[in-house]
Amino acid sequence: MIPRSPEQSIPEPQGFSFLEYDKAREKIPEHTRASVDAWREEVLDICRAHGVDHPSKLVTAEAHASAQTLERVQNLLDDILYVFEHQKLPPEKRETEPIDDEEYSISLGRVDWRKMPAFSSDLSVCDQHGRFYLLNNGSNPPCLYDEQGNKQLLPKDYFYGEMIYLGPQPVLLTKRKGEDTGYFLTDLKGERLDPPGTFVGWESSGDHITAIGSTSKKSYFPVAQDGTILEDRELEVKNFIDIESEIVAGHTYFFIREMSRWKIYTAEKIVMGNPDGYEEKPLLCEKDGCLTIVARDEKDSCWWIYDENGFPLKKINTRLEIQRAITVNGHYFFAARKEESPLILETLLNEQGSVRWQDRGGKRIQLLSSKGSTLTFLTHEVFDNAPPGREIEDCYYDQQGKLITCYFTHPQVQCPPLFIGGAHAYAFLRRESGMDQATIRHDSFPNVALGIFKTIYAMEAIDEHRFYVIGLEQAEDGTCQIAKRVYDLRRISKE
Repeated sequence: MIPRSPEQSIPEPQGFSFLEYDKAREKIPEHTRASVDAWREEVLDICRAHGVDHPSKLVTAEAHASAQTLERVQNLLDDILYVFEHQKLPPEKRETEPIDDEEYSISLGRVDWRKMPAFSSDLSVCDQHGRFYLLNNGSNPPCLYDEQGNKQLLPKDYFYGEMIYLGPQPVLLTKRKGEDTGYFLTDLKGERLDPPGTFVGWESSGDHITAIGSTSKKSYFPVAQDGTILEDRELEVKNFIDIESEIVAGHTYFFIREMSRWKIYTAEKIVMGNPDGYEEKPLLCEKDGCLTIVARDEKDSCWWIYDENGFPLKKINTRLEIQRAITVNGHYFFAARKEESPLILETLLNEQGSVRWQDRGGKRIQLLSSKGSTLTFLTHEVFDNAPPGREIEDCYYDQQGKLITCYFTHPQVQCPPLFIGGAHAYAFLRRESGMDQATIRHDSFPNVALGIFKTIYAMEAIDEHRFYVIGLEQAEDGTCQIAKRVYDLRRISKE
């Protein structure tokens, strides 16, 4: 697909008068400007990544732009034009409007706090830009609430698992109680969706389903961006675990599967990267809105970064085994390890191969994440013969290797630290009256408890000064409630 011509009312991404863009920007509603700026900047990033100064040049052979990249640019330009013409965001992009900054609470009545772990295990929360759904599997019948407290009773003969997205639509992963016949999807009223019918498993990336496992044989059906099940694009696998997925730029789904070799596919079953595949499993990353691939070269046994077409971009200066990869603000970070019997060397590297953090004990890097424009990573350490509840210790570190927070693993904390206001907001677990509680803190105010929750489901930024937390808390009257609390760092600094 060829990007729209700049002769139309879309400003030229580079080399055009920024004054012209500023004038056009002033004429659109204020709440749409951040989205338009982000779309325009993504077009610029894609152009720079392909060595061109204008999106129309992406169609040239020298740019090596894939069909998926051209389609992404076309969609971005169409979205910008829509805002300039209609003075509002496109319907499918309305969710990118400002994050909801209201506070909410949903009462769940009185609870025996000594049984809190069992009670909270029946609850799950789906956050939608500050609004949320609460699923309570422990009630009879199960029920679903929105953030306003509106209640929807669900069919009682089903067990409802996590809430997840099928394309833009939130759905429930569901099983029939007392049966082991597989999963199916229902809408938020408990009505069964078909397709996909019954399935044995699924693949997901973040909070989106990306593929549905076939019940008849070992294969997956990819899911398109709009939620369509692509039953004519079957991906066969040796085992149901031999497939992974990644969502790039929030839109394009990519899959890695192993048959005789590891290959990378789009949802349309187009092979990306090396058409012959890889001997070892590659890692998928996103940079400048495009897919990049981290893989070991079979000739020199070195790790390289490749573009989506398999062209080498950069050699990584390490002989360690790279386990995970992520880009943050356009920079790569890698979790790597090396067995040094009887110990394992665990390492965080930057894209130059320089060590940012290292451990020769029992810590293992479990997660690389980016919340608030900076890297955090999670380590996991298992202790033998430890007392109950103290067998596993989780620690979060920043990209310099500095410890942010550390606690023994509990289901109370379900989100990584958030970088906001120049420092990290995080959960700190403390024990009070024989119960673990999660206290919200910010590094700028280390001695201030911003909030106290029994369980934390979400922690996200609203803007550069404010963030919200959704969690299970005890109300003033002693009852239990799910609440969303908003914290403004500017107000805390004045207290």
